[in-house]
Amino acid sequence: KEKVKNKYPEAVFSDDARKDIEIMSYNASGRADEIKIGSIRISGT
Repeated sequence: KEKVKNKYPEAVFSDDARKDIEIMSYNASGRADEIKIGSIRISGT
């Protein structure tokens, strides 16, 4: 959480850590293409 906040200070997190990380999409090889961490979306590659 702190590493993400250091790089993305605008990120907002909920009280439930299980809801803060979600894989939004996968690429053709099955790897994470886009990940949502807190309120931000980042590339999975």
